[in-house]
Amino acid sequence: MTTSRPAARRGRAQPCADRQPARSPQRADSPSAHPMARAHPAQRGGFRCHGRMTAVRTLRALGATVATVQADVGTADGVARIMAAVRESGRPLGGLVHAAGALADVPISGMTWEHLDSVFESKVYGTLLLDQALAGFPELRFFVGFSSLSAVIGPVGQANYAAGNAFLDELMVRRVDAGLPGLAVDWAPGPRSAWRPR
Repeated sequence: MTTSRPAARRGRAQPCADRQPARSPQRADSPSAHPMARAHPAQRGGFRCHGRMTAVRTLRALGATVATVQADVGTADGVARIMAAVRESGRPLGGLVHAAGALADVPISGMTWEHLDSVFESKVYGTLLLDQALAGFPELRFFVGFSSLSAVIGPVGQANYAAGNAFLDELMVRRVDAGLPGLAVDWAPGPRSAWRPR
């Protein structure tokens, strides 16, 4: 499948749901960095981290209007808060980058429901909640989900993470099959410091 990089449209909102400090989608080369874009980065723990605030300042310096939202994408209330912020902006929703994720590494023999649930919160529940919420935005041009090669190679101790990413991948395939925007990006493993263990 060939895809082109989605271009941000003038004045469209571009929310980013993120819980990963080093994988923040608010980079200068992201669709949200278009000078006329309006970004709504959502962060579960807020934007106190220096790296996140630097990214927000960079976007603002490029001319984007950035409104931050503190919300947990793994809950219906959190997703509702993000979508409410987009609606309150009065602008059409151009696209959404879902970059939330968490790790709870453990050998499969010792894996409990808590290990699964803590990873599924963002990768499964969050993706599904966003998918459902986006039905109210017919103008949507892109929905990008940050996935992982773990969905394909299944690293030791990450069966829960592999399963969560496989769900995200399949949901995006189903969206495309239904004629809706959807793209999963299966990232290669990054530095461990990039992840916040649960």
